[in-house]
Amino acid sequence: MRAYVETILPPERHAEVLRALADLPAQRLAAMNPIQAHDEVELAIERVRGPQATRRTGTAVCAAARGPLALAQARWIAARLAEHGIASTIQEDDGGGADYAVRSCDDLRGVDPARIVAISQREDPRDAFISDAYASFASLPPGARVGASGRCRQAQLARLRGDLTYDAAPGDIAEGLQRVREGQYDALVLPAASPARLRRSAAHTVPFAISDVLPAAGQGAVAVELLAGDEALAAALREAVNDDAGERCVRCEFAALEAMGPARAARAAVYAAFEGERLTARAALALPDGIATATVERTVRSVEEAHALGAALAHELAAARVREENAARMPMGAAETAQE
Repeated sequence: MRAYVETILPPERHAEVLRALADLPAQRLAAMNPIQAHDEVELAIERVRGPQATRRTGTAVCAAARGPLALAQARWIAARLAEHGIASTIQEDDGGGADYAVRSCDDLRGVDPARIVAISQREDPRDAFISDAYASFASLPPGARVGASGRCRQAQLARLRGDLTYDAAPGDIAEGLQRVREGQYDALVLPAASPARLRRSAAHTVPFAISDVLPAAGQGAVAVELLAGDEALAAALREAVNDDAGERCVRCEFAALEAMGPARAARAAVYAAFEGERLTARAALALPDGIATATVERTVRSVEEAHALGAALAHELAAARVREENAARMPMGAAETAQE
């Protein structure tokens, strides 16, 4: 019953419906078969929602940031919502008057998590090497210029190839690809999903292994933020867009960033993925003299359990950071002696 509630309702409505179910007699709950349990959840939702439970139809206004990638994502979400009977008008200034907003999940800092009502199925979450002149990251000549934004992304790349020059890439993907074509960059490193959504790329596109370059939190997924207090629209968006496994992964990743605090979160990469019911979460943190890494794993069946795993990951990463910083302060040879 809990799993069903978490699947069909936005997170901010879970507690009141679960409380309503918890008030039912224990014997009655224990005697229910799956169909009866499903029906009882629907009744509890109707009691909590009241008259607003009618199915949402008609039109809605979708806010999207300016730029081709943001527009492509907004159109994709609007198409999914249209399949559920609601047509959307897209407003490209991300301003007032909109009913919902579409955002890249790796660009959610500052957004109230309670207003995120749906998270899409994840596309390729990896970072990708993109170049016209060179076939792979390994084939770049020493001193080659690579456009790559983010301190943790640059630190991970430098760990693989410390002989290259790393510059911040422009926020507009089309502009970055143009700089590659013009020879201003020898290569770009971008989220693999971004050029794929725009159907643009270069002669060579090679994804990095997760073990080599850990992606940014939320990378590859799209989030829908509810801007108007319309519960029927929230339910329709969730039904149309939300992917249960993707939501738990992204919620875990952002819980880790939240537990780290803003200063460390700006230097971190976090990635969570399922194998069966077990969720493995990994994190990397850029340090002045290297990178700290941590991994945690456990069975996760709910958003709340995913959130707890993210907090545990942040704790493990803090311990790894202390170990790395202490090792960096030791005189040469002392670290090996300490380990022995």
